[in-house]
Order: sequence, then structure tokens, then C-alpha cells
Amino acid sequence: MFTRADLLALVSRPSATVVSVFVPTQPIGRESRQGAIRLKNLLGLAESRLTDAGMLASDAERFLAPAHELEEDPDLWQHQSIGLAVFVDNTGARHFTLPITVPEIVVVGPRFHITPLLPLFDADGDYRVLTLTAEHAHFYTGSRFTFTEQADATLTADTASDEIDSDYQNPVQASPTARRGVHSFSTANAQVYGDSPPEWRKTRLLDFIGHVAKSVDHMQAADPLPLVIVADPECSGHIQAMLANQRLIAGAAELNPSSLALPNLHKHTLEVMHHAFTRGKSEAIEKAAALMGRGDSTVLSRPEDVVRAAYDGRVTTLVVAEGENVWGRFDPSTEASAPLATSESMTEDLLDSAAAYTLQQGGTVFVAPHSELPTGVKVAAVLRY
Repeated sequence: MFTRADLLALVSRPSATVVSVFVPTQPIGRESRQGAIRLKNLLGLAESRLTDAGMLASDAERFLAPAHELEEDPDLWQHQSIGLAVFVDNTGARHFTLPITVPEIVVVGPRFHITPLLPLFDADGDYRVLTLTAEHAHFYTGSRFTFTEQADATLTADTASDEIDSDYQNPVQASPTARRGVHSFSTANAQVYGDSPPEWRKTRLLDFIGHVAKSVDHMQAADPLPLVIVADPECSGHIQAMLANQRLIAGAAELNPSSLALPNLHKHTLEVMHHAFTRGKSEAIEKAAALMGRGDSTVLSRPEDVVRAAYDGRVTTLVVAEGENVWGRFDPSTEASAPLATSESMTEDLLDSAAAYTLQQGGTVFVAPHSELPTGVKVAAVLRY
């Protein structure tokens, strides 16, 4: 899985001659081999662009040789998803299988091309899930494409309430004068064999949930993440009231988690997280549109201006129109940029460069459909100053 750390590693590579290749693929069937053919054709185009830029043909062939090896890798093509990204520099080739569709494109330039990867992180982020019943608590970590149980963190009512059970059993078995109450009710009439009193079952439930709440608080203190709770209404209400950090509760799905297979559990928790994931992008677009509307100088939309501001570390939030490219050249030494009509040898996408510089400087980048941006706008950059 391509991660945010991988993305930052790509944008942090020193400027040099690099090749980025994106290939739409098919995960199964005879069509899966079409990806290898597409990759071969795109690498041929990359070789032509490298020689057009002045590289010797023999050097270009040697430069791309590690990527050509992927064409005959049976394991790669037998375990495909719906997209493939290949990045080549003078150290070799790296490839990533992608769970999103990508354009069929090759870019030869001074830095890796990253904008086709940005939708991977749209409406995404890590979150924690607690599934809770009266008897069990399970923990998971999730994101848009991953969902994993933390098996070592599972809690059960039996193990968590040994002390409570002991408090209940001891007074029942003791002589009448030695018996004492448990919490606010008397156990003198409780039966050792048979159903426990309703009050005791409720007390046992509350004590168990209290124990779970302490475990959640400990996890959240060490690694704060948005929390999704999956439980029936009673358990959900109790745990939410007991948690110390209410701000991290992203929401709850009032369902019986015991009846949900793992893929369905992932689906329901993603539905809860959707608003939290998309809120940041919506707010960024609204802010950029409002600043543009009143002609504020802290927002830019000309690609040439945006890439310079991003290089200078002035961009705090960047919104790029989905599927757009503005081919050109940007010279960091002079901060001069010039758009070009097409992608040529050793050109770059100014929107892509702006995204890379923004990420390097700790800014946030979103990709949005044209319909969500002001008319005619391909990029909007909100500035720090």
C-alpha cells in the first residue's frame, strides 16, 4: 500500500532527471497482461524523451532497465489492483500497486510526478474503532483502504470483572453477618446458582465498560486518533459518557458488532468517518472561494504565481482541480516559471510542482472536481502570509 510516508519520500528526492509512469491495470483475467504492454509502451516513450533531452541512447536504455524488468514479472501482474505507479531515478526503479484509477501517462522531468497519487489521501486518514458488547471489546485501526484488528487489545467481561465477581460471590457464600453490599444494592437475596439479579448485571456491565473506557483513554493518550464506536445504543451511550477525551469521538454506529463481518464493519465505520474526512477539503474550498470573491491577496490562482509561493513555503493549503495539468518549467534558482502548451522532454506540471513544494513545507493539498472550484480555476492556494 502506498503511504503518506512514501509520498513525502518522493517529493523530498533531490532534483534530478527522473521518470514517472502511471498505468491503468486490471486485477484479473487476460486483461491483466495488458498492463505489461502499456508499461512497455510508456517506457519506450520515456526513452525517447530522455534522448530528446540530451541523454545518450545507451544511457537511457540502462537508466530504464530496472523498470523494463517489471514487464516480465509474473508475480506483479498476477497480483494487480486497478493502478500501477513506477518511479525511476539513477538508483533504480520503485513500483506501487494502487487501489485507485490513474491516467495512462509518462512524465520525464526534474522531480517525480505525484498528483495522480493525491486522491489516495482524499477523504482518508487513520482512525481507531471500538466494537463493544456486554461481554467483549475489540479494537481496530482503519483507513480508507485498510482495516486491521488489534488482537492483543481485546477485552472480555470475564477477565475484566474478576474482582467484581469476587465481590459478588464472597458475600453470598459468607455468613449473614459477614455479608456486605455491592455498590448500591444488597446481594443477600441473590442466588449463587441461577440468574443474577438485574441490578447486578447492570452493575457488572457498567464496571466492564468503565474498564474499557480506561483502556481507550490509555490508547488515545499514547496515539490520539479519531474514534468510531460500534455498539448497541445502551453500550454506546455508556462508553461515550465515560471517555475522558470526548473531542476525539468521531461518531458511533449503533449496531450489534457481533453480526458484522470485517468488510461490513469497515464499511460502516467509513460511513461514520466520511464527514470528518471531507470537512477539511470543503472548508478549504469555501475559504479559497471567499478570499477570491473579495480579491484578497492571500489567495492565488495563477499556476505561475502558485508554484513560486509554494517553493517559498508561503502556501498553507492548496486545492488542485482533478485531472488538470499545466505543463511548463520552473527554475528554483530564479523562481521564474513559464507555462508550455504540451508535455515535452524535461518539462514539469506546474500544479504538480506546487503540490510537491506545499507538502515539503508542511502544507495541505487537496484534489477537487472542477464543479467544486470557482469557474475557470485550476488551482487555488491559500497563503500563510
